[in-house]
Amino acid sequence: MRQFRQLFLLAILALTVFACSKDDDPKPQTNADLLVAHSWRLTALSSDKPIPFVDEDDTTVITPISDLYNQYFPPCMRDDVFSFTSDGKYTIDDVGTSCGGDKISVFGTWFMSGDKDALVLTGGGYISYFTQNIENWTITELNSTSFKATTYLSSSTTAYTITYTFTAAD
Repeated sequence: MRQFRQLFLLAILALTVFACSKDDDPKPQTNADLLVAHSWRLTALSSDKPIPFVDEDDTTVITPISDLYNQYFPPCMRDDVFSFTSDGKYTIDDVGTSCGGDKISVFGTWFMSGDKDALVLTGGGYISYFTQNIENWTITELNSTSFKATTYLSSSTTAYTITYTFTAAD
């Protein structure tokens, strides 16, 4: 009986030692992995300084604003969903309230540039609101529930830091 007990304890010890293998540790996700793992909904868009906008006739400056999401974006744009794919493409889908007419999708490309925090986006839609058709974003936060990035905008007299904040839409 004693020999059986020793063999049993030895088996338990062997299982304990070999059950903890380094191969079982999860591989850390890169920013690119996290970006494509979810669809994202823009929940905030702000500037570090108020930005003066002009009205539709391009002559009258309206009150400068910092909360671009609530003060500038119409509700029909606040429910759009951004999706990134592993082959370097993204879409912005009009999934809720339409801004008039047919619901549309905007397409573009993306890639990580230089280090793991530099995201380059090309295309139209939201991307061309503040710059040309290319935006360079710096990812400041990215996990399974939220995504935050900054970019820069310059006028002839002022430089602005624009912050995009997203939450996972799925």
